[in-house]
Amino acid sequence: MRASFAARLFTIVLVLGAVLAASAAPVAAKHDKPGHKHNHHHRKPAAGKIVATAPDVDRPAPPGIEGQEGVTASWAWIEGPWSYQYELDCVTGGTTFHNAYAGYYGATDGSGPLTNTVYYMNVGFAVGGGCAGGVAGSTWASLPRGTSLAVSAQYPVRCMWDALDGKGFREITGSSYSDCHTHPTADSSGMLYFGTAQIPNFTMFEVWFPVISTQPLIGSAGPNGGDKIQSRVMIGTASPMDVYPRGWIWVTDGQPHQPQVSIDYPADAVTDLTCTGAKTSGNLYNQFTAGNAYLDLGRQGHGYEVTAGPVAIANTESAYAVFANWNLGSEQAYHWRLRYVSNGQTVSGADQTFTTPDCVPPTGSVTINGGAASTESSNVTLTLAATDVTGVTKMRFSNDGTTWSGWNAYATTANWALAAGTGTRTVSAQFKDAAGNISATATDSIQVTAPDPGDTTPPVASAPSAALVVKSSIATGVPVKLTWAAATDDTGIARYDVQQSIAGGPWTAVRLAKATALTATVAVAGGTANQFRVRAVDPAGNTSPWAIGAKVRVTLVEDSAAGSIYAGTWRIANVPGASGGSLKYATVPAASVRRSVSGKSFAIVSGIGPNRGRARISVDGAVVATVDLYAPTAKLQQLVSVVNLSPGAHSVEVKALGTRNPASTGTRVDFDAIVVMN
Repeated sequence: MRASFAARLFTIVLVLGAVLAASAAPVAAKHDKPGHKHNHHHRKPAAGKIVATAPDVDRPAPPGIEGQEGVTASWAWIEGPWSYQYELDCVTGGTTFHNAYAGYYGATDGSGPLTNTVYYMNVGFAVGGGCAGGVAGSTWASLPRGTSLAVSAQYPVRCMWDALDGKGFREITGSSYSDCHTHPTADSSGMLYFGTAQIPNFTMFEVWFPVISTQPLIGSAGPNGGDKIQSRVMIGTASPMDVYPRGWIWVTDGQPHQPQVSIDYPADAVTDLTCTGAKTSGNLYNQFTAGNAYLDLGRQGHGYEVTAGPVAIANTESAYAVFANWNLGSEQAYHWRLRYVSNGQTVSGADQTFTTPDCVPPTGSVTINGGAASTESSNVTLTLAATDVTGVTKMRFSNDGTTWSGWNAYATTANWALAAGTGTRTVSAQFKDAAGNISATATDSIQVTAPDPGDTTPPVASAPSAALVVKSSIATGVPVKLTWAAATDDTGIARYDVQQSIAGGPWTAVRLAKATALTATVAVAGGTANQFRVRAVDPAGNTSPWAIGAKVRVTLVEDSAAGSIYAGTWRIANVPGASGGSLKYATVPAASVRRSVSGKSFAIVSGIGPNRGRARISVDGAVVATVDLYAPTAKLQQLVSVVNLSPGAHSVEVKALGTRNPASTGTRVDFDAIVVMN
């Protein structure tokens, strides 16, 4: 039985009405603060009206059989569930489907067909999609136990085709559409092969074949598949695509039979999913049973909180589609199932889950220059604050509320240029969450005043000085810290610009942590001359001349360099992470290394770690530092001590003391290199 290709299953619609507006209303928010984002996870669905519709019958009886003697019930084609196979459409690129099914012509109450009497079975398939030239489908069938073909002149094999044009099934044996085997043969698996049919898209094809059963069929499992007829269809298209959907149904013949009930879910079991609702669908197969169907749903972690149904299910059909529309809460995980109750017995489908998306936008605010009433500069700092249940991810700004910047990653501060000119200037801000919801527009205003026209005096900047950075790594360059004094200006400083020149090359910008920072750290390469300069800019835009610092050169003297004098026991370790690929180390007291250096300052490069000891550093025989090389985690190429020098040559000595930090497991002292700054 079928009304149309799209309405294969008898459909029960569980409609959920407007009563949800009252039952699922949010709790009053009298304690909410302004800007609070409501969350409706407490909303629960409620069942409404149940409506049922049934399809028309458009398949004729098989040849020569209107029923069987002794069986008084009405006869009809009785089919099992359709087995769907989803595929890629050749033309649209979307999803299409093919399916297979099996059935037999028998009494609607299960009292026929009888044993030792000819009756008909059918296997078939339907196709959808836009593949050129239609679809070729090869059809097989396996028979129930004790059942065999009964082909004769009176009871022939017939191939039927339905163009879904309202005319129903018609015979196409011998036409250009069919290669129909009127005397099918069994393949190696024992299944009967009926040939291959080439049919247009969005049509149906069936093979009707006569059989006779010599033993009672009671609709149950047993040897060789039991009382089941099963179809197999191989469908090939121009893509090509090969699929093997299988359909089946239990056969009963007037003996006491066992009702067969099963529940499954289509691939699109949850549709129309929004932040406030969803549609859930399940398939019920109830051959020869009558009962009631229900859909249960609840929030995950709360059990099933509401039931849609019951709806009465008659035993005159074999397959039903059951669905419900639910009014739900945003950002909530739900679980649901299809349930069937018949003769005091309950069959429940597997628990299904889904989550409604987030549809609640963020809330946020923007503040210009910390809430200042006015500014003389069009360059301002925005302070942002936004909240969202799933997290704020993006923000954007506008000077007129119409033309917006691009979406940037959310941050609590941002630099922004106001519209040119003086007067009241307004900045608009919007925020976006992970689900793509956009907040209402937040705004703040500030008065832009013209700077004092008499302020044309630029600031006075100081040249930067450079120093080596202790407790830092030279793995990617020698860290040099630049420091400069605050510039002087009557109206203050808006920002500093710092630039670097390497080996007399072009000046390039040095990035500052903030616009008015007085320090910056730069990694420089050993053996190259570097020069740095600083200028200051006041709020009026007056810019000081560049203040240029002295040239800075750092020299890396490796542990293996000529001129280093080692005393005591030192061992060589070839370590990939060491400067130059190797270092020397000592574990006993009195081991020392000495060499002459000239420069502004120097730093010892060593390894630190959980088994390191203490070392003493002397300059010209005077102790200048004692360093503890212990660290919980081992690291190489570390500047462990920085010492400033007076002009001229100096004798620098590093001596292992043979002592250790109580937390250390050893007294090892590494000598990897000396960094000298000139």
